[in-house]
Amino acid sequence: MEIKKPLIIAILCLIGFVIITIIFNVYSITALPSSFMGAAFGAIITGIVTLIFFINAIKYVTNLLMMEITGFMTIIKLQEKSNVDEVNQDNAAVFNDKLRVYKEFIAVIWKIWEGRNLDHDKYLELTSKFYKELILYLNNASQKTIGEALLAIGDCINKDVNEDNEFENTLRENTFKIIDCLITELSLGGGIDKELFWNIDKKMELYRPKRQSMTFKALKIKIGTELVFKKDTSVHCITVDEKNRVEYNNEQYSISGLANKLLGGNNNGFACFMLNGKVLIELNKDI
Repeated sequence: MEIKKPLIIAILCLIGFVIITIIFNVYSITALPSSFMGAAFGAIITGIVTLIFFINAIKYVTNLLMMEITGFMTIIKLQEKSNVDEVNQDNAAVFNDKLRVYKEFIAVIWKIWEGRNLDHDKYLELTSKFYKELILYLNNASQKTIGEALLAIGDCINKDVNEDNEFENTLRENTFKIIDCLITELSLGGGIDKELFWNIDKKMELYRPKRQSMTFKALKIKIGTELVFKKDTSVHCITVDEKNRVEYNNEQYSISGLANKLLGGNNNGFACFMLNGKVLIELNKDI
C-alpha cells in the first residue's frame, strides 16, 4: 500500500523532534512520554475549546442573521399590508362616489317618469349627467345600453301623454332599462321585475292626481288669441275654440296638427307655440 508523502513527512518530523529533545536534554527519556501526553491532552483541550467557541460563534452569527431576515420580512409584510389598506380605502372611496353618481342619475330620470313630462331642460340635465359623471364609471356595454335608451327618451321631448300613448310606453321601458343596467353595474344582485313594477305603478296611478289634458281653457287663453310659432316668429295662428283648435292660412287644425304640418313628425303643439314670448306648455306651471 502506497504511503502518502504528508504522512511520511509528519513521521520524519516527529522522529526528528524526539532526537533533538534527547540530544539537547530538553526532556529526559523518562519524562518524554508524559510530556507528549500532556501536550497531546492540551492540544485536545485547546481543540475542544476552539471547537466550542467556533460553534457558539456560528450560532451567534446564525441568530443575528435570522433576526435580520425576520426584521426584513416583517417590514415587507407591514409595507404590503399598508399598500393593501390604501388600495382598499381608494376602492371604497371610488365605489361610494360611483354609488352617489348612480343614485343622482336615477333620481333625475325617475322624476321625469313620475311627472310623465320631458322638456328640453330636463333632457339636457339628464344627458349632461350622463356625459359628465355617469360615463366615467360605465363599461362599454353599459355605455351603449344607456346611451341608446337616452336616445329613445329624447324622441319624447315635449310629447303630451294625453295625446301620445307611445310616449308613456317609451319612457317607461327605457327608464327600466337604464335603472336595470345601473343595478347590474353596481353588482348589488337586484333588478327590476317589470311585470311586478307595472302592476304596482297601475295601482299607484289610482292615487296620483289626475293628469288633465292641456287645453286653451285650462291655460286661460281666450278664443281669438294670436299665438306665435316658436321656430319662426313670423308664423302666427289664431285660437278658434277653448280646447286646442287654431286657424292658420284660413284652415283649421289642432294645435299639434299644425305643429306637425310645420315641423313634420309627431309634436306637442303646446310646446311649439308661444304667447307673450312664453311657450304655452310653460304657462301650465304658472297656473
